[in-house]
Amino acid sequence: MPHDDDYRTPPPLPPVGGAGDVMEHRLTSMEMKFSELRSIANKNRDLLLETVGSSGADGKLGTLDERMTEKLNIIQKEVEDLTAMFEEQKKFISKIVMAMLVTSGLGAGGAQVVMKLISGG
Repeated sequence: MPHDDDYRTPPPLPPVGGAGDVMEHRLTSMEMKFSELRSIANKNRDLLLETVGSSGADGKLGTLDERMTEKLNIIQKEVEDLTAMFEEQKKFISKIVMAMLVTSGLGAGGAQVVMKLISGG
């Protein structure tokens, strides 16, 4: 009796001696998959230890953190130096402006005195 989609017809049975081979094959393939997963997990653990380190400070991230802190300190120092330089420039510019105002006022006043003297008054 051939197998069909009718639920009353049972599927054919596997050949005698074949069921053990199928189970053995499935067990072997599962062992292979688990060994592949174990090697991936070991690689991930090694990469994690290399990146973070065992204590969190002795890996690549700890070194990166130290370098970033150094660079931020350098940048902060440079910003402070630029701020001080701008303050000095601000003081210098204000002194120049005051000197120009004073000399232009004196120049205008001196010119008026000279014009008065020339005009005879």
